[in-house]
Formats: sequence, structure tokens, C-alpha cells
Amino acid sequence: MKVTLLQIIEQDPTLLLLSLVAMTFFAVLSTIGIYFYSSKKIYRYWAISTLLFTFAWIPSTIIYNNVFYLGTLGDISIRITAIFLLLRGFDFKPMMKIESNKIRLIAFGIILSIYAVLVGFNIPSVLSSTIVFPLMGIATFNAGNKILNVMGETLLQKVTGYAFYFWSATCFILTIYAIFPAIYPLTYFQSIGLSLTNMMLFLMYIEDTRRETEEYLNISQILGSLLTHDLRNYLNIAYSAVELVEVEGDESTRYITMAQESLISAMKFMENSRNTIRSLFTGKVHKQNFDLTHMLEVIRKQVTKEHDLEESSIILKTKSKTIIKESILVEQIVWNIVDNAVVHATINPEIIMSIEETDKVILTIQDNAGGISEEIRRSINEGSYDSNLLGIGLNIIIRLSLLLDIEIEIQNNIENEKIIGSIFRLHFPNI
Repeated sequence: MKVTLLQIIEQDPTLLLLSLVAMTFFAVLSTIGIYFYSSKKIYRYWAISTLLFTFAWIPSTIIYNNVFYLGTLGDISIRITAIFLLLRGFDFKPMMKIESNKIRLIAFGIILSIYAVLVGFNIPSVLSSTIVFPLMGIATFNAGNKILNVMGETLLQKVTGYAFYFWSATCFILTIYAIFPAIYPLTYFQSIGLSLTNMMLFLMYIEDTRRETEEYLNISQILGSLLTHDLRNYLNIAYSAVELVEVEGDESTRYITMAQESLISAMKFMENSRNTIRSLFTGKVHKQNFDLTHMLEVIRKQVTKEHDLEESSIILKTKSKTIIKESILVEQIVWNIVDNAVVHATINPEIIMSIEETDKVILTIQDNAGGISEEIRRSINEGSYDSNLLGIGLNIIIRLSLLLDIEIEIQNNIENEKIIGSIFRLHFPNI
């Protein structure tokens, strides 16, 4: 027996009407505000998916007088598209594997095939429900699992994760109801799950934006001090070299060269810093193919010259060429790791950079700078770090890694059962 909207309103009008109002309001508001202004992939995909789910649920309730069954091409198409976006936004592993192998067309082909089967062959609505609702259950469960395990730091994020679990459960219940209508009283709670996640999306975005603004303010203050300090060093070297020109007279060529090199380094430092700051605050990056080995050679020469080190202090164990597709901001990450290791080394720096190629390109940087505290190291590896605990160098390293979606892990460098430094591993996609 079909259940119409009027029958449900007669039984419990307040619950359903509030759900409809909440879904529509928060879905539209979230999509407009979040899709166009958020730099995070998860919120952009989540917002569009939420809007599609909402627009699929309301027409099937009001127009088709059918709360639990799916049977129209528009309804099925919207829901499957929303499922695809939700899986992609929350990094569903099979979906990520498909995209990394550049076969997205296969995913869309599967979706189109489902459309053809459900509509072209006139499959009963009960069967279409048993196909679409389980997919919705998987997508919402994956979203809840990702939020709780990766983002679940605050109470709001935990509530959001459990709201997705609730919605996932209702999807599987609806699948059972399509076959066994006797459990009707439990089924229309799906609208509550959708309403909850709509509201949580909006609230989580506000909370994340507030936290990011506070962190950006903190980083901008630190960056200002860093720029002033480092730029002054370059200018002091150039100024001292120019002063020595007058003392040495005709023998001053090397001091002129020193001043020129220092000013060139200052210009490069300012250009790199400007690109870093722009990327951190806009969240926009451009990826291109470049030789990682060559980049490491450049950094090695730059750091050894700036700190007046022996070339043997920084060792490269790489092939002649390693091409990756990534943003050139990777140079800032590696430079900060190496420069920090040199600055914090209490004895002669010993830094080893190596590249390993498997299904990914793994860059390993090993130092003897004394290591990082267990609390900070664990928080970085678990993705739950507090920027207030990190110095400016680590802040830039971690923030740029998040921006570029680069997996980074830190281990202790142990020698004779003693921690002498750290081992950084950066994972890049292999092309």
C-alpha cells in the first residue's frame, strides 16, 4: 500500500513539515554559501550532494505521492549522481582508485547503465529501491566513518558523523521495507537523517571557517616576523660585502659577487614566500610535471651556500631523473624541512634525501637535528595537529602538505637506541 504525503501529515504533521523546511532551507543555503566560497573539496561535494538528495526527496513525496519507492528517471538519476558526489567528496577508496587510474568514464558509464536498466526495461519500483537505497547507505556510512575517524575532533563533528550513521541505517531500513512493508513505522526517519546532515554541513563549515581564520591570523603574524628576520639577513650580507669593496679596492670582485648573490637570494626568497602566502590563503594551486631530482639538487646547493656547509652535509640518493606531477610549492615544503634540520642541528648537519618509486613516489628526508617531540609527531601523523604547538617551519610544511593533498609522515631517526633526529616521508602520485 502506498503512503501519501497527506496520510503522513495526518499522523505526524509537525515532524514532516519541519523536516521539509529544514532540508530545503539548509540545502539551498549551504550550497550557495559553501560551494562558491569553500576551498575544501569535502564541503563542495557534500553541498551539491545534499542539494540533490533534498530535491530528489521532496518531489517524490509531494508530486509522486510515494515516500519510499523510487521509480522515475529523474528521481533515480538525481540520487545516483548525489551518491557519486558524496562518495567522491569523502574519499571512498574504490572511487579514489578509479580516479587515480584516470578511468572516471567507467564510473559514469556504470551510472548510465543503471539508468538504462531501471528505466529502459521498466524495472518495478521495488527493485529500483533495492538498488539505489543500499548505495545511499554505503555512501552515507562512508561519510560518517570518514568524519569520525579523520575529522572527529569536536563535539559537532562527532554529532555529524553519528547523524550520517543514522541516515545510513534508515537507507538500509528502506531497502528492507521495499520488500517487507510491515515495518513502515520506522522508515520515514530518513528525512530526519537528511535534515540533520544538512544542518551539520552548515554548522561544521562555520566552525571550520572560524578555526581557519584564527590559524591564518596566527600564521600571518609569524610569517611577518619570519620575512622580516630572513630578509634582513640577506640584506646584511649584501651590505657588509659592499662595505668590504671599499676596503679591498681592486681585490673586491669576490665581494661584489657575494653581494649580487645575496640580493638574488633575497629576491628568490621573497618570490617563494609570496607564492607560499598566496597559496595558503587562497587554497588554489597549479600542478605541473617537473623533475623532483633536479629540485632536490637546487635545494641542496641553496641550503649549503646559505649556511656555509660542506656539500657532504646534504647527501642525495636519487636517480638521474624523477618526474612527478605536483605544484612547485613542493620546493617550499622540502626547503623548510632541510633548512629546519640545519638550523636545529647541534652538531654538523647530516641530511640524507632519497627517492623510492613503487606505485607512488616516496621522498625520504633523514636528519640529525634532535628529533620532534612525541606529542607533535603523533598529532601530525594522525592529522590532528594543533598549529599553536608547531614552529613556523613545521606550520608551513604541514599546511602546504594539506593544501597539495600530499601524505606526510614523520618517524624518529634512531641510532644506537638513541633518537638523533627525524625521518620525513612525503608520498606523491606516480605518473
